[in-house]
Parts: sequence; structure tokens; C-alpha cells
Amino acid sequence: MPPKKARIPEAVYVPYQRAEHHLKRFGGNYQSVTRLLHDSYEDEQVDAVVALLISRGVLKATPEDLMSYACWYLGQRSSSISTIREKLSRKAVSVKDVDVVVERLIDMRYLNDEEFADARIRSRKLTGYGPERVRRDLSNKGIDKAITETQLECVDGDEWIQLGIDLVLRRYSGLPADNVARNKRFRWLVNRGYGFDIAKRILQAVDQTYAE
Repeated sequence: MPPKKARIPEAVYVPYQRAEHHLKRFGGNYQSVTRLLHDSYEDEQVDAVVALLISRGVLKATPEDLMSYACWYLGQRSSSISTIREKLSRKAVSVKDVDVVVERLIDMRYLNDEEFADARIRSRKLTGYGPERVRRDLSNKGIDKAITETQLECVDGDEWIQLGIDLVLRRYSGLPADNVARNKRFRWLVNRGYGFDIAKRILQAVDQTYAE
């Protein structure tokens, strides 16, 4: 009995039908299909459609196709090795093809988890997130814990304190009226990724600022 074809989810039914019709009527390859779809649909929808076309045997992505997609994707945004591997796996015919492309990208320095982690930390600092939030974020991106800790060690601890102080001073005015208000500020800092000890130090420093 032939394997059962993957069901087409309702969310991508229309773009899938458009892509399949294009291939049957005009022919084409992975690159022509992705160009067609990217004109009208979001990246996530295009990825889902391509994965369905491959799983249903309608389309095959060669290593060259995967490399082209990876270069296009990395031209739009930076990525960790884990993220790009996951995206390529949705399109590839075999794991071996993904391995070959990822190794080429690493050799060409298009992929570098140390540089990605460093840039991500700087970006998160600019948006006011603390070290614990950064750790979770990098873990979700598949960054090795050792790399994360090495890059975080490059940030002086006082930088996190000052960042938190600036955040609190912008968000709240004056000293907290009571313990309920103080706890609210504390929870807000923790939710933004500042650990308990750092959050306490930040609030103590803010109190001193207002007392002066």
C-alpha cells in the first residue's frame, strides 16, 4: 500500500493549490515556487507549503536549492545553526543534504553561534531585557549553554544593574507607596529577565536615587 499523503492544512490550502497548479501547468523547481509564493504569502506559510510539496512528492529541493534558500533567509535576518537546520529540514529530501549545506554555511562564516549570541545579547540589552531572559531566548534558539555563558561573561554585571535602574526610573515615578507597590516593581523586573538578586539591587539603587 502506498504511503498516505500529508493532509493539506486549511491555513495553507490556497497557496498550496496555487503552487501545485503552477508546477503541473508550467513546470519549475524549488526556486521558482518559492519566488511565486513569497510575492503573496508570509515566510511561515511558504515554508509549510514547500514542506507539503516535498512530502507529497510534488517537489524536490536539491542541495543547491537549500543553499539558495539559506542565503536568502540569512540575508533577511541573522540565525543560529539550530534554527537554520530546522528550516532546511522542512524542505530537504534527506538529512545528509541539510548537513552538507549547514557545513558550507559554517565554513563561509554565514553561520556562527558565538557571533549570533553576542548580537542577540546586545539586541536584548537595547530593548531592556535582563540576563535570565537572554538565557531563555538563546536556549530557544538552540545555542549551546557554554556559548551563552561565555558571551554573557563579557557583559559587566554593573551594566545589567544600570540598565534595570534606567528602566525603573522611566516606568515609575517616585518611591513605591507601600510593599504592594514595591513587590509590583520587583515582579516586573523579574518578568523582564532580571534575577531575584539583581532585581533587589536595582530597586535599592533606585531608592537611593530618589533619597538623594
